[in-house]
Amino acid sequence: MTHTQTPVATNLLGEMIRAARKLSGFSNRVDFAAKLDVDPSTVKRWENGRNLPRVENLVEIAQLTGRPVNDFMAALRAQRKAK
Repeated sequence: MTHTQTPVATNLLGEMIRAARKLSGFSNRVDFAAKLDVDPSTVKRWENGRNLPRVENLVEIAQLTGRPVNDFMAALRAQRKAK
């Protein structure tokens, strides 16, 4: 693996957030971010793997999307281990 390649699992949490957002009917980040009381650029950074959300944000995301918070927490732990 070269320095420009990243492991597939590196952005597991971001991909989960994006998929959960879309499956729960939020086609754009703006409305989703407003419900979470964060800036749309924050959601973009989470989804792109540039930043990790706080646990409080993950709980809110889980409630908003109807996904189990444990799914997001497991992905967060895995992503933290990978770094």
